[in-house]
Amino acid sequence: MELSKIEQYKMDIAKYQNAVSKLRDVRKKQHYENLLESFKKQTNLIDDGHSSYFPGKIEPKILRDNIKTLSSLRYELNKLL
Repeated sequence: MELSKIEQYKMDIAKYQNAVSKLRDVRKKQHYENLLESFKKQTNLIDDGHSSYFPGKIEPKILRDNIKTLSSLRYELNKLL
């Protein structure tokens, strides 16, 4: 199962988008929009790394790094909530 298809992920994205949309400070809003976009990109990288559609071997170190980055982004986004 892809990470981006999990209900918890979808709920988190909705919460983060809602919180970002309520920000008034333009610089802060831009910062959190960038974090949210990076969060989505890391999720896609993790999904693609586990996908059988992409030829080649699964690279555990790269996926592990992506997961660490995703975790850091989640931590930063949770500060907004």
